[in-house]
Amino acid sequence: MIFQRGPMGLMGPMGPMGPMGPMGISYQILSVLIGKLWGPWVRDRDRDRDRDRDCDRDRDRDRDRDRDCDRDRDCDRDCDRDCDRDRDRDCDRDRDRDCDRDCDRDRDRDCSRRRPVAVAGGPYDGRVGEGIQLDASGSFDPDCDLASFEWHFRDGSTTTGRTPTHSFSEPGEHSVLLVVRDTRRLVASDVATVVVGPDAVIIDPEPVPVEVGVCAGAPRCVTIKARDCRRGTTKSVWINAFVEEGSTNDLVGVATLYRNGVADATEPQEIVVSAGTGWDRRRNTIRVPVTFWPADRGRVEWQVVVEVAGQEFQSRVFYTKVSVRR
Repeated sequence: MIFQRGPMGLMGPMGPMGPMGPMGISYQILSVLIGKLWGPWVRDRDRDRDRDRDCDRDRDRDRDRDRDCDRDRDCDRDCDRDCDRDRDRDCDRDRDRDCDRDCDRDRDRDCSRRRPVAVAGGPYDGRVGEGIQLDASGSFDPDCDLASFEWHFRDGSTTTGRTPTHSFSEPGEHSVLLVVRDTRRLVASDVATVVVGPDAVIIDPEPVPVEVGVCAGAPRCVTIKARDCRRGTTKSVWINAFVEEGSTNDLVGVATLYRNGVADATEPQEIVVSAGTGWDRRRNTIRVPVTFWPADRGRVEWQVVVEVAGQEFQSRVFYTKVSVRR
C-alpha cells in the first residue's frame, strides 16, 4: 500500500514524500526558513568581501600615489640641489670675473700713479783700471715692470743694465747716478758712492821648496811552501814619509811601490806626510800587502816613490830573499 503508485502513493503528489504531503510541506517550510535566515548572512558576507576588496584596492592606490609623491619629491630635491650648485658656480664665476676686472682696473689706475723706486746700492770700492760691478737689483716698481736702468758717471759716460761693470781712471770718491724707468715711462733716481784706490802692485811670493824623506821596509826572508805555490804568500811592505824642511804642516802624498824596477800590481796608496817629527815608524805608517810567488825565487828588489806637491821622492832600495820549499 505504501509503495503503490498513484496520487496517494509514497512518492505521489499527495503521498507522504510528495510535494503536497507532510514531508514536502515540511521541506518547503524549512527551505523558506533557511532562506530567511541564511540569505542575510550570505549577503552580508558578500558585501563584506566586496568592501574588503575595495579597501585593498584603495590601499594599493594610496601606496602607489605615495610612492609617486616620494619619487617626485626626490626628483624635486635633486633638481633644487643641481640648480643651487649651478647658481653658486655661476655666481662664483661672475664674482671672480668682476674681481679680476676690478683688480686689473685698480692696478692700471695705480700703475699710472705710483712711481718706481730706484736703489743704486753701494758704497762700492775698487782700484784704478779695475772693473767695479754696480748692482741695482734692489730697485722695484709697486705695480708695473721696470723697463730700463741708466747709470750716469761724473766723467760724462753712461751705461745701461741692472748690474753693469765700470772702471775708473782716477782714484778718489766718485758719485754715480742711477735712473730707472717703468713701462709707464715714470722715472726715479738714486745716487751711489764709489771709492777708488790707487793701482795695487801684487808680488807673487816665491814657492818654498819641500824636502821629504821616505822610509820603507819589507820582510828580509820569505819562504813559500809547496801548498802555497798556487795562491802565493802574502806579506806587508811598510811605508813612512816625513817632511824634512819647507813646511810646518802635514801634507798628503801618493806612494807607489816598485818591485824589481817595475810598479807593483797594487794600487798607489795615499799617505800623510808628517811634519816636524822626522822619521817615526809609529806615526803615519801605512802597510801595503804584496804577494810573493815561486817565480820570485832569489832576491826581490823594492823601492818606494812618494809624490808630494808635484815632486817625487824615492826611498832607498831594500831587498827580500825568497825561497821555495817543497
